[in-house]
Amino acid sequence: MKLILQVNNFYSVMHIIGAALLFTSGAAYCWTQTFTTYQLTKFNVNVKSVFTARLVISSVLTLSTLLFLICGGLGYHDKPPDTVLIVGNLAEWLAAWCFGLFGLTFFKEFQNLSLKVQCIPRCSGQKSDALKYSTIPVSGLDENNMDSD
Repeated sequence: MKLILQVNNFYSVMHIIGAALLFTSGAAYCWTQTFTTYQLTKFNVNVKSVFTARLVISSVLTLSTLLFLICGGLGYHDKPPDTVLIVGNLAEWLAAWCFGLFGLTFFKEFQNLSLKVQCIPRCSGQKSDALKYSTIPVSGLDENNMDSD
């Protein structure tokens, strides 16, 4: 029984470390993106409502991450779950939902993006089909020969 508790404690510690790394680095990214959005509102590239939404989500994410770190770190022990552990778990789930909500704030911006890929024949004398196309325009046939057979 003691071996099972030690294994469970090991996984609990690993879970807390992984979640702490994820939430702290994710919160740093969200704050960086929120600051960038604020700067872009000055040039009328982004609207203030997107900035406000990101600011609220980043704030909730940061608070729930701090709450998770405090309660989650204190709550994992050999006793059955108590209030501190439950609050830490709720804060962890709230932080996870904040990541999803933050991703949804990019919906309008991603609608304005487009990607155009154009393949241009490289050389007519190539033996391999994999090297036949390139995104770099070919100015002369002899300049882009990669095979020296």
